[in-house]
Amino acid sequence: MSVALALTLLRLALAPVVVIAALARVPGWVIGGLLLAGFLSDVLDGVVARRTGRATPALRRLDSSVDTVFYLAIAAAGWLLFREELRPTLPWIAAVIGTELLTNAVSWLRFRREASYHSFSAKLFGLSLFLALLVLFVVGTGALIVPATVIGLVSHAENLAITALLPEWRHDVRSIFTALRIRRSIAPGSL
Repeated sequence: MSVALALTLLRLALAPVVVIAALARVPGWVIGGLLLAGFLSDVLDGVVARRTGRATPALRRLDSSVDTVFYLAIAAAGWLLFREELRPTLPWIAAVIGTELLTNAVSWLRFRREASYHSFSAKLFGLSLFLALLVLFVVGTGALIVPATVIGLVSHAENLAITALLPEWRHDVRSIFTALRIRRSIAPGSL
């Protein structure tokens, strides 16, 4: 098993631990620590995969799926421990979840695969979501949740545009501009 795959699977293994910890009503900082471990594994798995030449489409798709599972577990833990703090942000959270589902549904309909672009906007969303959730668990305030979800909505809009522009499925499409270059290189004169 590669180190990159092990780091991805670590995040998958942490997901049920996070939910169990929240059900056991552990202090928020403990879940914040699990969040930090998951976030670091997410950063490092991509770095290790690229440096060792193991950044395959299958591993990148698995990484995207595991991210979804891990952050859903973190969201469940947040809801279990900080329900009243999160209640006002529910429309924003629902919007970002809805656009994530829409992005993947459109990609599936178009390419018969889920989106796995790992765009810069998605990385910014991941970082902002991490910070917002870390503040929630460690400090007890959801003040950064809405700004993080706004970044997520922008990222999902870009992912939808990337899906619309790509002539064929690709992973690791860094931005809408990268998608435009790919489209032009495969189908010159198409735009």
